[in-house]
Amino acid sequence: MNDIPDPNPSPTPSPEPTPTPKQTPEPDPKPTPEPEPKKDAEPDPVVPEPVTLESLKVPEGLTIPDELGTKFLAVVNDTELSGADRAQALLDLQAEVARTASEGISKEFEQVREQWVKDAKALPDIGGDKLDETLGQIGTLIDEFDIADAKLGVEAGAFRKVLDESGLGDHPVVITFLHRIASANSEGGPTSGGPGGQPRSAADRIYDGNK
Repeated sequence: MNDIPDPNPSPTPSPEPTPTPKQTPEPDPKPTPEPEPKKDAEPDPVVPEPVTLESLKVPEGLTIPDELGTKFLAVVNDTELSGADRAQALLDLQAEVARTASEGISKEFEQVREQWVKDAKALPDIGGDKLDETLGQIGTLIDEFDIADAKLGVEAGAFRKVLDESGLGDHPVVITFLHRIASANSEGGPTSGGPGGQPRSAADRIYDGNK
């Protein structure tokens, strides 16, 4: 006998749903960087042409020694120097020029004085073997009149100091002039002359002798 199906069958349990795997979110793509604007190519630095002495206008009458010109051009053409370093180098060079010029002037003046001494020794009548006697007479004159003068603010020995420092005491013209005054002053003082027998000064006697 066939089985008769149960009119109220028990419901078949539904299978449990399979859990959906969690998806890992994909990372946001990195933003594409914007292209940097193209920069204009920097021009090559302009290198100035070297300065030469021929390109400079040297003042008329001025001569630049070769050694000095070389040092000067080395400073102005050195592109490695900063402005401050170049200025310092030029100052140092100027100090060297001034020192050299001063030494040159001193040496030249010494040569001039040596020539004055030779000319003084060659003076007729008062030079040569008589030069020491002549200078002695001049020294006596200076000692007598080179005295202090408070009114004029002149110290004693000021005239002799001027002769020594300037070198004019070696000049034959100065020696001749002072010797004339010394000779006139050693004649025994002022002498009578002129109207009324007025005393004549040493200067009067000197210039009378040259008329």
